[in-house]
Amino acid sequence: MSIQTATALWIAVWILTSALARTQAGARTCLVLVTLALPLPWLVHAPYQLRVVLSFALGFLFIAAVDFAADRKAPTVSGRLLSILALFALIDAMSAVAVRKRLDRRAAAHIAIAIICGLGARQLWITSTNMPAWLQTPVRIGAAAALIITVAEISSEIVRLISAGCGVQFTDVHDHPHLSRSVTEFWSRRWNLFGARWFRQHIYLRARRKSVALAVFALFAVSAFMHIYLIAAVVPWKWMLWCGAFFMAQPPLILAERALNIRRWHPLAARAWTIAVLSALLPLVLSPLLAALRLSL
Repeated sequence: MSIQTATALWIAVWILTSALARTQAGARTCLVLVTLALPLPWLVHAPYQLRVVLSFALGFLFIAAVDFAADRKAPTVSGRLLSILALFALIDAMSAVAVRKRLDRRAAAHIAIAIICGLGARQLWITSTNMPAWLQTPVRIGAAAALIITVAEISSEIVRLISAGCGVQFTDVHDHPHLSRSVTEFWSRRWNLFGARWFRQHIYLRARRKSVALAVFALFAVSAFMHIYLIAAVVPWKWMLWCGAFFMAQPPLILAERALNIRRWHPLAARAWTIAVLSALLPLVLSPLLAALRLSL
């Protein structure tokens, strides 16, 4: 199958899902249809970059279809069409409220600072090739972590600027994840707030009826599966297992934080803990992503 055919199929399913989701029965029918379309990236003969993009497009369409089936959707077809497109920027368009809000000058300053930090991290990655072999990987992990955080900050502040200028307020994309004082806080309140809301509503709250531990493990198991799907069409099994291991390592950390009572730690110690454990695990998810881009640590 050509990428053009796959793209046309995605557009058809996108429009059909947005049109039929007016009723709950229609939304559930579309969820089945989107689920059946998920194998498309394996059927496409195209460069790996395009197959990854197709995986993301289908993944976001599936996430929206689940929301629609759960009766969380815009009231109009055009609203549902746009809400699916907004997911590409991790924007929860259905949370938008009209506000009178001036442009936040701090957002522009934060973007400038984040860009400078990102350029510094990129340069650190480049110069790591001249460092001793034993130092290269730790330096690159640190540089990659810094780049991820700066991209998160830049995307969040850009959304704040645009939404304020348009008189609309969305749920934040990210909420300064580098300030997290625990792994729990990072995933539940700081990183990808739309994803945090989606997983909490559709996975965590349902599984919590049996036990909190089961709910945490179920949430990250589903998250691991969904992230593996995004790269499964272009990387070997080994990298998929590494990616899954990153997410399945989070529940023991979160449960350990409860036993350690990390909420009562000094803020600097708590942030140091969060940065240290997430950075230590970062190669598990970073290596598959780099492999998908034909790069390595």
